[in-house]
Amino acid sequence: MGTLKTTNIESISGSGTVTLGTSGETFALGTGVVQSNMLYPAFFAYDLHTTTQALSAATPTKLTPATEYYDTDSAYSSDKFTVPSGKAGKYRFYGGAEMVNNDDIGLCTLYVNGSILLSTDSTVYTSITSRFNSGTGTASDETFCSVDFVANLSDSDYVELYMTINDAGDVRKIQFGGYRIGT
Repeated sequence: MGTLKTTNIESISGSGTVTLGTSGETFALGTGVVQSNMLYPAFFAYDLHTTTQALSAATPTKLTPATEYYDTDSAYSSDKFTVPSGKAGKYRFYGGAEMVNNDDIGLCTLYVNGSILLSTDSTVYTSITSRFNSGTGTASDETFCSVDFVANLSDSDYVELYMTINDAGDVRKIQFGGYRIGT
């Protein structure tokens, strides 16, 4: 066994492929070594506690967090995430919002390419329904409605976060994020 030391490995001109090892082998990274593009692209956007967005009754409304905390590949804009070219794969998305002073039921849902993201697996849910505590519609009744889902996406697919509530009302503390978890 020997040690190979180099600063760059490239494919033979024209082949475009470099193979390390064979099927079933494992490559371990040394302590302190960072693999580039791990869990990228990634983004997270949010709104603060004092910012609210109005929702109409029984109408799916796209949530629009205004503050972009990070966006590794400039793939989040216009309140949606678009898979960059060459970055197709499995992605984890999460997000939601807090319903404000409204004794109601809220449903958060992810949309892909303008349609509700659904799963054929009955044990996987695209959203969670949250309900205020019964009755008063006061600050103590505020509840966060959230969604967390893994989707297999192609280049140029886009993902948006929507929320539906039974009665008109406001939401705040909006957050929406995601990252690639593999191919």
